[in-house]
Amino acid sequence: MAKPKRNQDNSGDLLNREVQSPKPKAQSPTPPEPKEIPKVLEYTPLGSTEKWRVERFAELEAEMGILRGMGSMMGFHELGMLHPRPWLICQRLFGISPMVLPANADPSEYEVDRKSVV
Repeated sequence: MAKPKRNQDNSGDLLNREVQSPKPKAQSPTPPEPKEIPKVLEYTPLGSTEKWRVERFAELEAEMGILRGMGSMMGFHELGMLHPRPWLICQRLFGISPMVLPANADPSEYEVDRKSVV
């Protein structure tokens, strides 16, 4: 059997190879700027045509993390309707109410209050 020939240019020799600088890594895209949280938010609850409004949405977001946790106010509204007492507290603290109040509603029930009052 014949022995395989070695390269005459010594390219197989590790010591004679040129050192190549590593290729620069592709930079990951910069994360998008956080969206500005609105002070007031209007939305339509799931399965409804009635519009609602949150007077203190920035405070609600800071307290509850609606956008981070629930993803939307509609999901928070749906969850809140399952728990009447906490939902009422949220309504009073953050001004969550229908944009058009029912005809028999007392407007004072929908006023925004401080934590000490609620």
